[in-house]
Amino acid sequence: YKFIKKNKIDIVHSHGKGAAIYGRFLSLATNLPHVYTYHGIHLKCHSLIYKILYVIYENIFGLIDSCKIFVSKSEIVAAKSNFLRIGKNRKVIFNGVEIIDKEFTKNNNNDLRKKLKIKKQDIVVTNVCRFVEQKNIFDFLRIASECKNIYFFLIGYGKLESFLRNFAYEQKIKNVIFLGKKKDVFKFLSITDIFLSTSLYEGLPLALLEAMSMEIPIVASNVYGHTDAVDDNLSGFLYDLKDLNKASSLIRLLAKNKKLRIFLGRNSKKKQINQFSIDKMCEAYLDLYKSISQNYINEQFVK
Repeated sequence: YKFIKKNKIDIVHSHGKGAAIYGRFLSLATNLPHVYTYHGIHLKCHSLIYKILYVIYENIFGLIDSCKIFVSKSEIVAAKSNFLRIGKNRKVIFNGVEIIDKEFTKNNNNDLRKKLKIKKQDIVVTNVCRFVEQKNIFDFLRIASECKNIYFFLIGYGKLESFLRNFAYEQKIKNVIFLGKKKDVFKFLSITDIFLSTSLYEGLPLALLEAMSMEIPIVASNVYGHTDAVDDNLSGFLYDLKDLNKASSLIRLLAKNKKLRIFLGRNSKKKQINQFSIDKMCEAYLDLYKSISQNYINEQFVK
């Protein structure tokens, strides 16, 4: 509150439901407009009581929001299907990432492969995520177990890490490499042939968009968020959550077919540039802020 007053802040913008609790109360306390970005409708992994309480909270305190932002079109569908009141003041602004030139990171390829003891002809499948229930990483391990001659990279960390490692050990899954938390993710994406996301749901995942920026074909679960990013059979493949056999067969298909990987990867990058660039995202948010600020000034003038 002191920071807002001291720095003459014009708009409070909250990202995610936790931040929105603070943002909405700040909006009430300071009489400033509040913008809320969902970044996924995070209810699938919670109890029925939690879901009911959250929907009640969201539908009441969501009235404070001057505008609700959805990072994908399918996120609106998810909100409606969970009985969330989204109102008329809503907007879809896709997440965006930097446009990366794959050649920029290619110099590290040979050294990195040698360090990881991976041959030039070996196929690498990567996922970058938090190790939480939403990301459904046990399915990532199950798929890897059906593709024994392919390397699978897991980049990230989280509360499930020990359980995942134990599962891989017990199931004798030896082709998964836990790389931990990495700041230089693009270095590892530069030696990645396929990006695999097994999430139960998404808003619009940045890691997947970053893979697209590197011309990497995508294999992803057919869920909210993924359906906006991946054009099935054009920039990657979608599979039904429970159909791990199909997911495994798609990985093996891509592993054998370099031309198909190149075709899907190029289309993947084209879509990222056209729809999911950080410049487009920033431009959309700036236009929104200007519009909300002007409306707020007009309202104060009338008062």
